[in-house]
Amino acid sequence: MRRSPQTAAIPILQQMVSEMPGHSNALGYCAAALVHAGRMDDAKAMV
Repeated sequence: MRRSPQTAAIPILQQMVSEMPGHSNALGYCAAALVHAGRMDDAKAMV
């Protein structure tokens, strides 16, 4: 099974969010959902 660029970016985004002080899991999930939907720019703006 090949991973799409969006799918591959989800752990990276979650890692970025987890390294932020006072992060919330909800933010990480929202960003991951945006990436999964192909909205990488929106996800980057969130984090």
